[in-house]
Amino acid sequence: MPFIRGVASSVVGKTDENHWGQVLLAPTAYGIIEIEDADGIARQRGVQVLTKLTRQVNRDIVSMADVREAAESVWEESAKTVILLVPVGSVVYLVLKGVGSVFLKRGESLSHLMGEEGAISGEVQPGDVFLLASAGFTAAMTSEELSQVFDNLSPQEVSEKLTVLLHGKENGRGGAALIFSVAELVSQDIASGEEEEPPQARAPFIETLKRTHGFFRKMNVRRIVARARRISVKTLFHRMLLVRERRPRLAMVVALVFLLFFGVSVFLGIRRQTMSKRNVAAESTMSDAQHLLEEGQALMDLNAVKGRERLHEAKDLLEPLLATLPERSEEGKAVRELSKQIEDNLTQALRIVRFEPQLFFDVSLIKKDARVSAFSVAGDTMGIIDGNGETVYRLMLPTKNGQVMAGGEPFAQAISVAATVEDIYVLTGDGIETIRTEDKKVLPAAIRRDSAWGNVQAVAAYGGNLYVLDTGKSRIWKYVGTDTGFSSLREYLNPDTLLDLSRATGMVIDGSVWAATADGRVLRFTQGKEQSYDPQGVEPVLGSNLSVYTSDAEEFVYVSDPQNTRVVVLDKDGMYISQYAWEGSFSPTGIAASESLKKLFFVADGKIYATDLK
Repeated sequence: MPFIRGVASSVVGKTDENHWGQVLLAPTAYGIIEIEDADGIARQRGVQVLTKLTRQVNRDIVSMADVREAAESVWEESAKTVILLVPVGSVVYLVLKGVGSVFLKRGESLSHLMGEEGAISGEVQPGDVFLLASAGFTAAMTSEELSQVFDNLSPQEVSEKLTVLLHGKENGRGGAALIFSVAELVSQDIASGEEEEPPQARAPFIETLKRTHGFFRKMNVRRIVARARRISVKTLFHRMLLVRERRPRLAMVVALVFLLFFGVSVFLGIRRQTMSKRNVAAESTMSDAQHLLEEGQALMDLNAVKGRERLHEAKDLLEPLLATLPERSEEGKAVRELSKQIEDNLTQALRIVRFEPQLFFDVSLIKKDARVSAFSVAGDTMGIIDGNGETVYRLMLPTKNGQVMAGGEPFAQAISVAATVEDIYVLTGDGIETIRTEDKKVLPAAIRRDSAWGNVQAVAAYGGNLYVLDTGKSRIWKYVGTDTGFSSLREYLNPDTLLDLSRATGMVIDGSVWAATADGRVLRFTQGKEQSYDPQGVEPVLGSNLSVYTSDAEEFVYVSDPQNTRVVVLDKDGMYISQYAWEGSFSPTGIAASESLKKLFFVADGKIYATDLK
């Protein structure tokens, strides 16, 4: 029975946290996936779907029902497109779920085979070219563009040209396409790499004996094989008849051995054919991944974001192979070696600094059992509070010289601290206490708890003014500094700014007000209005329970992302710069940075930890 020898090429568009697409190049099946996820984890969901689908199609698929079952088993809410193409013999099975299209180019004609959910099958001809297109690809490309691209170009040239076109489309994010070309129809014997045996060829069991010599090595298989080679098929037949007449039991045993060897031979032949197909598909996938790796390396100096996109596409392409190829096989070793190259380039491209946090200061050295609950940095000074210990400290960062600044009942259950060069402000449930650093004097309370306050969480100082984050009322309160203290409470946010700040985790100011949230957002406000701040190029996307730090003395914005065990560094327009990743059980509850001292500070387990900024 003839079967299809095909060549597959992939087209993958731009991705972001909400849109992701990829091509499936499995040993016995091909396809595309497109994911759209409003929660910003499209890539994670997509890789899960692609890996699951790869496992599904790696089992024996011999019918349309099998193909349908594979596609339906991975379908989920975030999927926009799943298309499978499975060649069986000289027939192609196609299943489309979601939104997408399938085209067939036969001769000079380009036909639209599928445009809605369903399944079709049919025999193919050498030279047929299939195009599987996801929702994003279909929406971005016009029929005229497809016709022009397919005109007199090879499948590889078509995929390269379509990739360039797709990346130029703003509405093509997450789009993906697969070009599958039928190179030829070949017989099963040729496909499995076996030659027909001449009439006087060696008996099949001889070859089987050689392949299984490890099992029968006590029987001296080489001698058996050498003698068997000198026996013709006719002679062997006559001798078998004699054995049957004279020793029927022995004849039965020999017959059983023949049946066993025949079964093993058939099994090994089928396995060899399957492995041959898998090897071809693995080589094709690795070739595409290698191409993406080289393209990503070339783009890094020109456009770092696009370079990282290519590297992530290469990584995603190899994920299914890593999950299915045996680690000790030649193909498995090659895939893992290429995967390591991609990971190393991603680490370099993402500027990932891996570090082990070092203890910087332990306040229990000043006061027994003291624990840091929050801190604030201003120049070379760090203000520290121990709410349970009713104590406020100041730490001079260059010398690590720490001292008690104030303590007692007014600082019981201190919530937040804001340090300046002259003063340290401490937010408590009763108001804001002021400590003058020059003489450690606690000034008369100028700000008492206001009836408008809800659940106040943080205080920040900037330009002589104080700001209070109120997550209970979703407000930022402002107190303007005067010659005699501070003004009465004012709203910082404009009246038409309606935001949910109930999940904000903290606040810092550099002229604009910055806040991070427990649900993975970084917010920025300038002159009472929200300014969109959309981190670009962060992989993986920011997780939950974020903390943010910056100041007018810092060039960058530092976002602590404990879910992904890292601190992400962004510029103040949101572009990704680098990240600092830690390992182990380290769980910081607050961060600060000093670019002048080249230090990144953390609060964890009641102590101050630090690492060097690179």
